[in-house]
Amino acid sequence: MIYRTEDPEKYITQKEHARFSSELVKSWENESFPKPRPFESVRYAAEIHDFGWEIFEKYPEINPFNDKPYDFQEAPIKSKVGIWKLSREKALENNLYSGYLVAKHCLNLSKMAVNHHSMSPESEEEIKQYWREESNVVEKCMYSLKDDTYFSQYLDQKRIAYNQEVLRIVDWISLIICLGIKDKSNFPSSLLGEEFRVKFVAQNDTQYTYKLKPYPFNQRVFYDKVIINKLNTDQTVNKYVKIEPMK
Repeated sequence: MIYRTEDPEKYITQKEHARFSSELVKSWENESFPKPRPFESVRYAAEIHDFGWEIFEKYPEINPFNDKPYDFQEAPIKSKVGIWKLSREKALENNLYSGYLVAKHCLNLSKMAVNHHSMSPESEEEIKQYWREESNVVEKCMYSLKDDTYFSQYLDQKRIAYNQEVLRIVDWISLIICLGIKDKSNFPSSLLGEEFRVKFVAQNDTQYTYKLKPYPFNQRVFYDKVIINKLNTDQTVNKYVKIEPMK
């Protein structure tokens, strides 16, 4: 669950966050930012990269400090390890290249998570074991990709790094919007050698507006929506999201 910063009783599901990430990939292409290729593999990686969280949300663990389901930041490391593995497994079921991207993406997320958790010796060993196992998975995926007549043409290091960075950036943009963060947010990126910056601009009853720089999309204005839920109810509301270039 991704709790909204302005109202912690409201949340966006990880599935909705991932769907929004996928929509960002669909629009990713302009003079400065080439379309990621193989396109469908990168798009599907964005759509499925948090699949493990869908299962977690159906049967959530409760945070004893607030009696609410854990959100994606607070969930215990042990739970996150299972979530990351399940996400990678689901991606690999349908697309080898997507599975490779998701495996690497989740490895990166796990290394970030370690910096935000105080861990017991058992948790430290569990995360190290996860790193060892997933590093082997990544290596095996690469061998399989090299033997694939289609995917083997998309394995040069620059392309892999670009695709991985696209996945990281759309994940971040979507997360900022799903959280409802209204402070200006910066994200260091190797693309163009500069930070990506997202700035909240305005909202009304039906829409949130953000500005983004650099702007990687092929429309003059990116337009989509997110579904916001209310905890312990069936209430949902659609909020439109508008992303414009930042000057």
